[in-house]
Amino acid sequence: MKNSAYPLIVLFIIASAIYGCSKTSLAPIPKTKLAINNALDTSKTHLSLVVSQPTTVLKRLDTVSILGIATSDTAATTIKWSVSPSSYRYTIQSVKGKYIAWFSKAGSYKIKALINGIDSLSTIIKVTDSTFTPPGKDSVVTPPVHKDTIPNPPTYTLIPFTGDQITLIPNLYKSALSDTSYIYFTAQTTKVYPCANSTMNLAYRLDAFNNFFIGFINVTQPNGSACVNGPGTLSKGIYFYQNTQKPYMVSGTYALAITFNGLTYNGHIIVSSTSVTFDWNYTSGIVLSTKQLNR
Repeated sequence: MKNSAYPLIVLFIIASAIYGCSKTSLAPIPKTKLAINNALDTSKTHLSLVVSQPTTVLKRLDTVSILGIATSDTAATTIKWSVSPSSYRYTIQSVKGKYIAWFSKAGSYKIKALINGIDSLSTIIKVTDSTFTPPGKDSVVTPPVHKDTIPNPPTYTLIPFTGDQITLIPNLYKSALSDTSYIYFTAQTTKVYPCANSTMNLAYRLDAFNNFFIGFINVTQPNGSACVNGPGTLSKGIYFYQNTQKPYMVSGTYALAITFNGLTYNGHIIVSSTSVTFDWNYTSGIVLSTKQLNR
């Protein structure tokens, strides 16, 4: 009798272990655990890394940006950047949500951003041992740079939006895992700029009353050999995350004001239970690619 009971006990223990493992695997994962081993689930946190040139060449300026940090949270956000291997890169700028550098040796580099000591994002930049031709110049052979050589950082020119027109492409983010949703735009220039790696400078905010504001300032263009991948149009994402205390994705009408080339354009965003409608009557300066999004 004692011997026949023993296998039953063993089976009970095994069954309990299997059940326990199954239950654990189905349990929700805390957000803070997503940072371990670069296992960040970007669909849950809306954070992502964007590289201007995933494959680049020696001494070409490259930019890694973090998308998903709300403008209102920037001051309270700490970001620690790291590069491996680090011996053959020269950092031009490392501030908040942007990391700019170039590399003096061909290879594969891992760029990592640790956000608030919790969320970890990483991406790979591949650097090839080749040359490139800046716009309007003859072919330039990039001389080798030793790892102990500190190059001169590039300079920049600020260019106004004179003669340009901006197309705003409205989008609606809806999480498949929660009720999170928000409006965001992609701003696209009509004018072609000499350097496709130039940056559109703009400011945007959502105030406590859910009034939307976007201000287009100018374009930052790298000079000399840092001006690459052009000519071309420019684009940039504009994200309006919801106010925690007073979300705007409920039925209502909200003001939208945009400044561009010294003029202010005014309209409204009308939110209903089934759609988001843009009351926008301009056909030049600032134009919208569509005026309604389905929820």
